[in-house]
Amino acid sequence: MVPVDCCRCCKTGGKEALDMSLESRRPHKFSNGAVYTGQWLGTLRHGEGMQVWPDGASYQGQWEADRSTGHGKFVHSDGELYEGQWLEDRRHGVGLLDRIDGARYEGEWHRDRRNGHGVELLPGGARYEGEFACGHKDGAGRLEWPDGSCYEGAFKGGAICGKGTHAWPDGRGYCGHFAKGIMHGTGVFLWPDGRSYEGDYAKGIRAGHGTMRWTDGSSFEGQWRHGKQHGYGVATDLEGTRFEEHWENGREISRKLAAQQRLSTQCQCSRSLPRVSRNKAPNGQTASDIQEPLMGL
Repeated sequence: MVPVDCCRCCKTGGKEALDMSLESRRPHKFSNGAVYTGQWLGTLRHGEGMQVWPDGASYQGQWEADRSTGHGKFVHSDGELYEGQWLEDRRHGVGLLDRIDGARYEGEWHRDRRNGHGVELLPGGARYEGEFACGHKDGAGRLEWPDGSCYEGAFKGGAICGKGTHAWPDGRGYCGHFAKGIMHGTGVFLWPDGRSYEGDYAKGIRAGHGTMRWTDGSSFEGQWRHGKQHGYGVATDLEGTRFEEHWENGREISRKLAAQQRLSTQCQCSRSLPRVSRNKAPNGQTASDIQEPLMGL
């Protein structure tokens, strides 16, 4: 935003000023030390002109009725630069902002705030393209990180929030709901080796009801807390045998054949019940050992 002069030339009536023609004059110095060189319409800066402030800041571009309006470039005293459209001393329309920390934004503005569609490059190398509102990422967008990770989905108030998809460069992926940049709500997490979890998350970890599936065909469906099996659930082994289980903080308390499974076995010859990896991955990990990575913006 262009600094407002603490003192301006006295203005004649608006109609009288409009009756005058544009003219270029010698540099004019205001009482606050700012110097303007360019076109005038009566006592108003109007047309093309450049103003330099005592701290080194400058604006060069179009003026209308004594305010920066139209296309122009403003350079702050610290080196920050904005070039684009203006309306009454405010960035408004389409423009490019280069910050001294290396961040860059190119897109739409509304009364000095990023608003609408835009592209933002962050100092660490991340890139965002999508919607903005009131100066923040807000709406649909895509965020990419230098390590190859990416998120595409909803944003709110500058944070990942709502439904979206996050992919990691090692092949892991999550599709579901987020809150304040972490997995929160319902979603599906996939591992590159074929494992999956579908269910509830709370603050980035499994909590509530969910189903874990392994590549050998075994699975566990039931209750989770703090990322571990906790409560009651049903495990299915690789042969399709179902067990009712009770867990506490990732430790199995009890296990028995599911009611439907018991009814089925009564009609069959007696046979031993194999204890297999119905809640373990092929490498021996339990469901509670497997943790999804926390993520944030």
